[in-house]
Amino acid sequence: MGYLVEEKIDKDFTGYGTHIKERHYPKGNDDGTDAVNTRTYKGEYKNGKEHGIGMYSWSTGPKCVGEFVDDKVTGVAIKKWGGNIDETYAGEYKNDRRDGVGIYVWKKTGIKYVGEFKNNEAEGFGCFIYPDGKRFIGQVSHEPTEEGTWYDRNSKQIT
Repeated sequence: MGYLVEEKIDKDFTGYGTHIKERHYPKGNDDGTDAVNTRTYKGEYKNGKEHGIGMYSWSTGPKCVGEFVDDKVTGVAIKKWGGNIDETYAGEYKNDRRDGVGIYVWKKTGIKYVGEFKNNEAEGFGCFIYPDGKRFIGQVSHEPTEEGTWYDRNSKQIT
């Protein structure tokens, strides 16, 4: 279990500012030394909370630019995970979770999903696009369902 170090933002602060906080993980590195993950937020505040347009970045790679409400990503935002994950999502958020319409790209596999998200997952109507050009358009529940159509890279329906 780690611990958090942060410079407190005044609960009445409203305006533009920068906030840096660190999470410390005792012996969290492979060599047994302590690990530190630093999060920097730059943007608008309302009553001491991240609220309005802003961006954050973690020293371990994840970055987000978009709309914040009460310290949570809510509205339209772009989030990129770095390192071994290397994925990007651009779209709608609600309470820090993907919710609404968006685009998700898995860089390692080359797979893209464009469509509806619910509770952080691909859910509803959407389109999966694969590196070989094959596409699925239809209902999605984390992955393609039987309620849709597959197409080859030449846009011919696969039966």
